[in-house]
Amino acid sequence: MVRYCLFGSAALVGKAEDYRKLMASLTFAVKGSTYVVHRKNSGATLFRNAEQIATGTRPVNEKIIETLGFGLEVFDVTCAANQGTWRGSGR
Repeated sequence: MVRYCLFGSAALVGKAEDYRKLMASLTFAVKGSTYVVHRKNSGATLFRNAEQIATGTRPVNEKIIETLGFGLEVFDVTCAANQGTWRGSGR
């Protein structure tokens, strides 16, 4: 769900119809600001310190990547490396 909250439908596996009722929210902090993202099948909203800063799937996705400084691919590599399962491209 963290992956979905941060990166939207690109983070999901399976058919779109499997996620028709999916809703999730995540609170995270970056550089002293608190962010809250709400996602559901029909859209997304992002808040920074209680101020709404993006609405809609694409604007929220773009703002989160801008805020974090990385996207889904880097997130996945980092998570795998932290779990000790990443072996690099030379497997």
